[in-house]
Amino acid sequence: MEKPKATVLGISGLTLTSEEKILIKNQSPFGFILFKRNISSPRQVKSLVNSIKDSVAWDIPIFIDQEGGRVQRLSGKDWILFPPVSIFGKIAKYSVKLAEEATFLNYQLISDDLITLGININCSPCIDLKMKGADSIIGDRSFSINPEIVSLLGEISCKAMLSRGVFPVIKHIPGHGRAKVDSHKALPIINTSWETLKRSDFIPFKNLHNKPFGMTAHIIYDCIDSKHPISLSSKALNFIREELSFKGILLSDDITMSALSGSLKDRAKRVINAGYDLVLYCDGNAFANKDILDEVPSISSKMLNKWIKLSREIKQSILPFDREKTYIRLKYLLESYYNFK
Repeated sequence: MEKPKATVLGISGLTLTSEEKILIKNQSPFGFILFKRNISSPRQVKSLVNSIKDSVAWDIPIFIDQEGGRVQRLSGKDWILFPPVSIFGKIAKYSVKLAEEATFLNYQLISDDLITLGININCSPCIDLKMKGADSIIGDRSFSINPEIVSLLGEISCKAMLSRGVFPVIKHIPGHGRAKVDSHKALPIINTSWETLKRSDFIPFKNLHNKPFGMTAHIIYDCIDSKHPISLSSKALNFIREELSFKGILLSDDITMSALSGSLKDRAKRVINAGYDLVLYCDGNAFANKDILDEVPSISSKMLNKWIKLSREIKQSILPFDREKTYIRLKYLLESYYNFK
């Protein structure tokens, strides 16, 4: 098998088009990411995932954003509607032990939904801090304003996902919680001092430096690189690798977001030139997918070996699981905070 290209791509609909099948047969990306436009029922999602894997002829990773709250692609009558993770931070104010338990059970259930469908990488947890006065794009997607609580519950959520065979992606490195604008719409600029950030926003990412995947923020941090967003900055990559000690696979946030400028091909090229492992392109446009695949190189041998090692190791993390008992216990723990639908 030829090494896959250094990108994760979206697809257009509920099934692969003939054009998509031909494209990915000729040039396989490292992975695909699913959105609501790709999801209608469990049977359909399983069929789509199998079709993707058959087309590329290898066990390609399938990504999704399934955080709970506002960000969950599996929704409707066939799936549990999970709470925003800020609820677990609220529980931690009264009992850290119960917050840990509830977080673990919640992410086990999320991951069980995913792995049943053949989805094995979840772009979660969001370990940004919930900052006062910031844009609402993070908000209740964050566990807490307290970096130690965010670190603790982020760690628990990662362990829970791994226990069901799903890889977590910590995001948005090195922190999006302080941004005054939504990076989907504009480029946030953070001019907070290094000393302040080191005691706050950076802490969860430093504490969770041993996780398998991380997603970068499209944000300028003046104290890291005042000219380029994190996702396009070699200085930022060095900071993430050296100062935060993150050794996992690094992918950009979606390059269609308005925080970035230039053509899609230019954005993809700049992510790779900065030294990141993977370019994330989510829109699912077949022509743009081809442009991205043509632009980016194959993944490095180092990254391929890292992925093979991770795939072997995750089998040792899987724990026994009783879905019904897990759901009943989680519902009980959250009865004063959230009404499951």
